[in-house]
Amino acid sequence: MRWGPLSVRFAIWIVNLTILAIVVLSIMPLATGGLKISGPEDGMPQPTFEDGVLTISMPLEVSNSGPFDIVDLQVLISVSENGTLLAKSSTTPMEVLAGMDGELVPTFSFELNDLDQDKLATLIFNHAELEMGVEARGAYALSLISAQLVFEQTMAWEPLIDNLQLDQGTVEWNYNDNTLEMSVPYSFDVSSMIQGDALEMEMTLRNATETLGEMNETITLQAHNEDVLRMNLPPETAASLAGNPQELIIEVSITYMEVSMDQEQSYHWEGAA
Repeated sequence: MRWGPLSVRFAIWIVNLTILAIVVLSIMPLATGGLKISGPEDGMPQPTFEDGVLTISMPLEVSNSGPFDIVDLQVLISVSENGTLLAKSSTTPMEVLAGMDGELVPTFSFELNDLDQDKLATLIFNHAELEMGVEARGAYALSLISAQLVFEQTMAWEPLIDNLQLDQGTVEWNYNDNTLEMSVPYSFDVSSMIQGDALEMEMTLRNATETLGEMNETITLQAHNEDVLRMNLPPETAASLAGNPQELIIEVSITYMEVSMDQEQSYHWEGAA
């Protein structure tokens, strides 16, 4: 489950680009060999995941009506963000014999564990522009003639978790016996791909010198998440705050796929009677 949402998005792009790359390759000079390729008709192939490795196998219908064998037919794909390589993969070289009318199954494997925490955080929490690079190549006529195609396509990446808001204007403080409860409203949106998953939320209250309180809870994600985080401060902290106006910091952290995003806000505490 750790890589599910990211890998599904990668899979959709990779499949579409692979079909495009091979089809375009087939109408280049290589087409004198009579190569025709079509993608799957029964929907998107399902990726598999094991130990952080995304693997996609995509059946393609292949017909070579020309007189030449097509050899070393291969597709290479890379995914980058701001010029930094995130993932890459290539199919093993494939051969399409003259007169062949059948199926090839190119397979891609991506080591998603190679993504460091900063890059993974970008994909989970930020809008980004990803560059998808594709290279397709092959040869025919006893490998004396070859064709190669290189192109790039930019994809707008939508974050899995977006628009985290803390409403400090409606923070509430309520005394309960000798304790003090702080309530902070929050809201954020998530992709449909991770609705139903679990997410960890933590809240910390501190002043200029020390941490005053902490809390955490696990929530089940919905399309729009809106609720209140509640923290109970112990009697000694409540008593210290009561007659001591000061600047406080409220920090909220959300963690998904072992990656966190923090947001903090200043709050002017005016004391309490």
